[in-house]
Amino acid sequence: EVVQDIEEEPEHYTFGERGLLFLSEWVPGFFSIRLILLTILLGVVSLVLVWLSLFLLSFGVAFAAVAVGAVALLSYAQAIAFIMSGEASLLHEALVDFRGNQWLVFFFLVFAPIAGFFILLKHMMPS
Repeated sequence: EVVQDIEEEPEHYTFGERGLLFLSEWVPGFFSIRLILLTILLGVVSLVLVWLSLFLLSFGVAFAAVAVGAVALLSYAQAIAFIMSGEASLLHEALVDFRGNQWLVFFFLVFAPIAGFFILLKHMMPS
């Protein structure tokens, strides 16, 4: 007797249902208001730290600017880990539970805005 896994055909789902399935699988914290508020709070903290880093860099204090920028990156990664793990846990605890393509989604969500920021800075530099 052959046992087969029964999977529902993805064609039966509407576009909205597919979007909700994607969010529930890859970003389970999206459905928790507490985690959304924590993510927004850490995002604001990250933006303030990035501003402080650029402010210090404009004064020529490069070592302090890099350190503050690294803390900004860590706080932003923590915010993404909150929303992707579905619970308020530390960054390394959330990363342990990631599986498969969830790592790719995490790295994309963390580093795509940073890459966009550096591309924007490159175009703003005088020639």
